[in-house]
Amino acid sequence: ATATQPAAEPAPDARTPRERLVDWMADDRKLTQREIEVALLIATGRSKAVIAKKLFVSENTVRTHAKNAYAKLGVHSKQQLMDVLEAHMA
Repeated sequence: ATATQPAAEPAPDARTPRERLVDWMADDRKLTQREIEVALLIATGRSKAVIAKKLFVSENTVRTHAKNAYAKLGVHSKQQLMDVLEAHMA
């Protein structure tokens, strides 16, 4: 008689919490790369003016990306955005 092999353990996720968060935003919530960048910068407290300068776009473009990101994430405020992102980094 042969011994049965125990079930293999799932491979540990080598991604960082930030990488898992970005993958969730892109794959599950369908945010574009720019919407992800803007959402993460907003969540770290950057103003739309600072984000616009950093990304070399207008403040209106930042507002558009932020609006789209908020809609796709189902949030309505910066605090809700931070709460959702924090929950998915855990």
